[in-house]
Amino acid sequence: MTDENQNAPAPEAAAPESTAIPEAKLSLNDLNTMMQIINVCSGRGAIRANEMAAVGALHAKLTQFLVAAGVLNADGSAAKPAASAPAAEAASPGDVAPLEDPAASE
Repeated sequence: MTDENQNAPAPEAAAPESTAIPEAKLSLNDLNTMMQIINVCSGRGAIRANEMAAVGALHAKLTQFLVAAGVLNADGSAAKPAASAPAAEAASPGDVAPLEDPAASE
């Protein structure tokens, strides 16, 4: 080998495209809304029999997590917000009202 080959700069690799992924935020209220959607869908018969086990397992995990986080009581009812809870977590601009099943009010 000659000095030319040994000292030649390495070809520059193409710089990877910067695909910035926006930060995803998932709040306790989002998880609670997911659980309510599962309740409404199952009440309306939107879940097939072969899907019930997976949906039920997810519902159980959400319930357990929300009880541990203090969002729900052990019986599944909404817990009273703690006085010391941060205001940002209690209500954020993207929060939605709880879903209600219209069939339940009949």
